[in-house]
Amino acid sequence: MRIFLIFLSAFIFSRSIAPEVQPFVVIWNIGQGQWITVVTNNVCIHFDMGGEWLPNYGNRRTPPVLKLCSDKLNRVYLSHSDMDHIKFLSWGMDHLLQLCDAAPPLDPMNARKRALIAKVPRCHSPLPTREVKVVEITPRFKTHEFSGHNDFSRIFVIYGPYRAILIPGDSEAHAEAVWSKRLYNLPPVQILVAGHHGSKTSTSETLLRALPNLQIAVASARKARYGHPDPIVVARLRADGVPLLRTEIWGNIALQL
Repeated sequence: MRIFLIFLSAFIFSRSIAPEVQPFVVIWNIGQGQWITVVTNNVCIHFDMGGEWLPNYGNRRTPPVLKLCSDKLNRVYLSHSDMDHIKFLSWGMDHLLQLCDAAPPLDPMNARKRALIAKVPRCHSPLPTREVKVVEITPRFKTHEFSGHNDFSRIFVIYGPYRAILIPGDSEAHAEAVWSKRLYNLPPVQILVAGHHGSKTSTSETLLRALPNLQIAVASARKARYGHPDPIVVARLRADGVPLLRTEIWGNIALQL
C-alpha cells in the first residue's frame, strides 16, 4: 500500500528548514488533546493549541513548534473550547509571532475559557498565503438539534498543493452525518485526523463513505490511559484499508501536503 512520506520529529526537527519549503502538516504528540500545525513559507496555521503537554515538554531543547514557527506569522483556528484543545493559548501568545485567532469556538463557554480565548486577538486580514487553502464545512445546527458540546466543533479541510487533510475536532457521528455530505462537493481528502481522538462515537462509517480517497488517519490520543483510539474505530479504518498512526507511538507526525 502506498503511503506518502512520514517524518518523525526526531528526523525533521534535527535538520534546518530550507528557505523555501513544501507545505506540510504536523500532528503534535501532546498526549490526549489536539494541536495541529500547517507550515508554509511565511505562516504557521494552528488548529487548536491543546494537549497535556507541549511538544517535547520536559526537556531543555527548544520546543519544535518554535523552531518551525518563531519567524513566521501565526494563526490559530479553534475547533471548540474543551481545555484539551485550548490549554496552551497563553503560551502561544507569549512565544509565537503575531498570533491571532481566525476562528473562535462556537460552543458555550464558562468565564475561565472565555478569558483564556480573549487573550488572543482576532485576525482581521485574509490568510497571508496562497500555498494552502482552509475550507470550513461546519454545519449550523438549530438549538434543539445539538446533542452535546462536541456538535459545536468547527470542521476544517486544508488543501495543499498535492493533498488535503480533514480536521473534525471532537465532532461525533450525529454531526458527521450532516457535514460529511459537503465533502462530496469538494476535492478529495487523503488525510484524516480521527475525530474526538479516535472515540467510537466519531469516524463513523457514514464519514468514511464520504472519503473514498482516504490514504491515512492519525489519532492524537493516549490509548494507554484513555482508551483512544477505540478498537471499533481501528476496525472501521482497517476494513477500508486505511492505516492509522498514533502520536502516542510515533511521536510528532509530519505529512507533506
